[in-house]
Parts: sequence; C-alpha cells; structure tokens
Amino acid sequence: MAEQGNAIGNFVTIGYTVPGTPNSDKTEGSTTNFTFAQVGTYTDGSITDASGEEVWTATNKATLNDCTGAANWGLQVTVSTSDGATWKTKALSDDCKALTPNFDKVGNGGTYTGS
Repeated sequence: MAEQGNAIGNFVTIGYTVPGTPNSDKTEGSTTNFTFAQVGTYTDGSITDASGEEVWTATNKATLNDCTGAANWGLQVTVSTSDGATWKTKALSDDCKALTPNFDKVGNGGTYTGS
C-alpha cells in the first residue's frame, strides 16, 4: 500500500516471515502453541479491491486459561483506490482478551467478528 497505493501484499510480497515452522508456500507457520496463517484472496501476490478481507490469523492450538482453540486473533483489511486502506482487529472473547488485552485496539477501523 505504501509503495504503490493500491494493494495489500501477501506475506511473501511484504517480506513477512511467519513465526515458527512455515509451510512450503510460507502462508502458514506453526509454533508449539499457535498456528499463524495468511488468509484472503490474492492475485499476483496482492489484494487490490478488498472489502473487509481477513488477511492474518493466529489460532491457539490448546486451551490457554479459558481461551479455547479457534482463530482468536485476526486482522481484516479493506482496500480502496481512493481512500487507501483501513484495517480492523478481531473482537476477542473475554476469555482470550485477557491474554492480549490491547490487541483489539490496534488499527484504525475498529473491530470485527468472524472466522
């Protein structure tokens, strides 16, 4: 977005290294406690016309205190050729929010719920 003003790059395009052991196409990584994934629909390495596209998730593999395994952390992006991009973080359940109390405050577009 910063260089071309019209797209959000995938993990490889932006140089993001997935934490842990990555899969062969470097879109998912796994550590002892989490799976991190690139999600969303990309064409030639970028999203150019997203409307609330979820692009990154972190899923806990085991129950952490009362936080059960699900895609509990996520980032959603909306790309607009006229307005740039906005992003939202996932609105976490109270049980998971205790582990990362400020995660749902990151971003400029509020929070969302979903997968």
